[in-house]
Amino acid sequence: MKHPGSTYTISSKGVEKVKRTFFYTALIITVILVAGCPMNPSMFDADDFEVGASAAIFTLPDDVSSDTVRSRAAVFEFKTLLPVDVVIAVDLYGTDGPGDDDIIKLDPSMADVFLRMHDEEGNTVFQGLVGDDGVLSTVVYLPAAQEDITLSLEAAGFDGRELRVKNMVSYEKIVRTLSMLQSRALITARSIQEDADGDGVPDGEDVSPKDPNEAYAIRIPAEGNLSVAFEDLFGHADAGDADYNDFIAAYNITEYVDSSATLVSRIEFDVTAKEKIAGYNHLFGIRMDSFTGEASVSGKFINYWGYEVPYYRSGIDAPLEIPVFKNTSKALGKNVKFTVKFKTPQNIDGNAGEVIVDRAPFNPYLFVWDTGKDIHLVGEETIKDSENPGAVYLDGNNFPWGLLVPVDWDPPAEGERIENYYPDFTAWRESGGVSNEDWYENYVDPNAPAPDVYPYPVTGPGEASFEQGIGAVQTVTLQTDAPAEDNVTFHSSTLPLLYYSNEYATLDPDTGVISVIAAPYTGQQYDEEITVWVEDANGLKSEEFVITLHFVAGS
Repeated sequence: MKHPGSTYTISSKGVEKVKRTFFYTALIITVILVAGCPMNPSMFDADDFEVGASAAIFTLPDDVSSDTVRSRAAVFEFKTLLPVDVVIAVDLYGTDGPGDDDIIKLDPSMADVFLRMHDEEGNTVFQGLVGDDGVLSTVVYLPAAQEDITLSLEAAGFDGRELRVKNMVSYEKIVRTLSMLQSRALITARSIQEDADGDGVPDGEDVSPKDPNEAYAIRIPAEGNLSVAFEDLFGHADAGDADYNDFIAAYNITEYVDSSATLVSRIEFDVTAKEKIAGYNHLFGIRMDSFTGEASVSGKFINYWGYEVPYYRSGIDAPLEIPVFKNTSKALGKNVKFTVKFKTPQNIDGNAGEVIVDRAPFNPYLFVWDTGKDIHLVGEETIKDSENPGAVYLDGNNFPWGLLVPVDWDPPAEGERIENYYPDFTAWRESGGVSNEDWYENYVDPNAPAPDVYPYPVTGPGEASFEQGIGAVQTVTLQTDAPAEDNVTFHSSTLPLLYYSNEYATLDPDTGVISVIAAPYTGQQYDEEITVWVEDANGLKSEEFVITLHFVAGS
């Protein structure tokens, strides 16, 4: 059992750890003493003990996985932040001593095994301490856009492990049994790290070193913000103009969890009013549908007149409705922070079979002052005094009235439908979220100027010969792959003044024909280089091309 208030880490794993510390200390002293004495080379076999070598010669059991692929929901709820149940079992292996060549399975409580998950940018998605039974069970929330997540295992005295789960959000549940091997290197005595609250997490890594209920801070999303966007004409028309910019709030959440990351004691919210284009006025709030016991809320909110004022409530039962911006017309660009603290830590482990606290993205809502209607994400509950209880929040064309995007999001322009700016939205919506999960990452502004497309360059010829003394016009035609509809014209650097002549070569801009009246024969042969290119009707210039003109003696 772990005892809060102890000065050092002496948990249920502590006795074994102390024994091992003494063992390795004695081992080091023995090695040092032996090193200072004459030694028979046959006393130690190099295969038995390798200083600084890992235990790579041992073969660990294969990892075991029984993951469950995410199934298509019976009712598509337009979710872009998805839960993944994670169950990681860790088996520890080692030897009885430095001379053993056989590994044995060790007691899982003999080491603190830390699990960290991070995304492709290195942002921490989750971290927690594996239990004394060798198992960690939790739920992580990931954006719908598929991304590889890396799991890292670390334990003092054991070789670390790293495992990449490809497109982790495509699974409903990740169940893995992983093995870790005790390091066979010469181990120095471990210092016992200070752990004031006895939760197994050293003070230097503990967000609240004196509170056993708070070891880690888990941010959702791992980077940036969630964006919730609303259409506010609920009950009057199909999802308005589907531009989802009547009101948009950006927010992120930080959960403070215990060492095993199965209990949350408080949750911090950081919310910004990002966009407000509608003529209607609203209250924006965040509702927490479920938790056990009582909670308190403290922080700031923006009142009806647009002023930041303190907010505190205690002794609240679920559901909890927090009025973040009382008047969205007066809140644009303003930011507030507040904390929900539970009287008793709440279960966030989806496998524990208890009442589970509501989690991200919670239940953000828009109450429309002009109509008396409250608007939510698809599948979420209405507020306590709603005039539209039981609403589904989908219009007749299967468009949501509220939309959550798991990133900082740029909405369409006023009056522009979402699919015009996010062309993948239609495939995502019509497939029930099966395809184009990353639709919100493909933004296309239909009103933006067409990108510059430069015309095809001149392709030849690279040289042409002209005979002197002929007296007649001689020509060469430039070539290009530019299609006729590009309407290109030919251009060149200054054309040469012909040798001992007042005649110039000429270039027809429409046909690309270079014409030359060769000078009378002078006995001089020479070359001239000119640079040529084409331009389209918009004045965009192709890459330049060099052609060499040879002037040779006539026949």
